[in-house]
Amino acid sequence: MPTKDYPERYAVFGNPVSHSLSPTIHALFAAQTRQDMTYEAICAPLDGFADAVNTFITVGGGGG
Repeated sequence: MPTKDYPERYAVFGNPVSHSLSPTIHALFAAQTRQDMTYEAICAPLDGFADAVNTFITVGGGGG
């Protein structure tokens, strides 16, 4: 299995999303399980939610 030289990238999308505790919770989980990953909150435009998610996936974001 090849080794990656970058962290896996995940996100929660919303509008608003700044109140989400998901990034903090997932960062703690990743540290406890020694996973190389990031988890961020992304504020998606109300009229462009699907585009924001698709762009995230296109540039290597994970989840599903």
